[in-house]
Amino acid sequence: MNDASHGTNDKGIALGYETSDVDTRGLLVFAAVLTATVLLAGAFVWWLLARFSNDATLAEPPLSPFAHDRSEPPGPHLQSAPGHDLREFRMQEDAQLNSAAWIDRQQNLARIPIEQAIEMVAKDGLPSWPAAPQELPTENAEEQP
Repeated sequence: MNDASHGTNDKGIALGYETSDVDTRGLLVFAAVLTATVLLAGAFVWWLLARFSNDATLAEPPLSPFAHDRSEPPGPHLQSAPGHDLREFRMQEDAQLNSAAWIDRQQNLARIPIEQAIEMVAKDGLPSWPAAPQELPTENAEEQP
């Protein structure tokens, strides 16, 4: 190959650096083409976005009649005084545990105070369960066969 066709000459080789300038015309043409390509691509993308946006707007289903009603859902029902509420709840429970009342008169079902119920179960046992043994087994009884 001929060195003259590549833009090098013997003088540049002898000096160790390029003695001719860069081809500015080619560089400017490349920059112009690159700029035009970027601008055309941007314009094309902008056009596509506008077209698809219009198509999406036309293809939207009609709004629900409730779409404009933006009422907030009810907030959580938080206790403002949980300690007071707990005391009141326990007082209601204690009142039920310590009082007698009819639950169902037709079936003769009643509620009795808890202390009375404990005494009755301790005295008579539960109706469907066997009574508790009177004597507790000793440790020696378990060791004998």
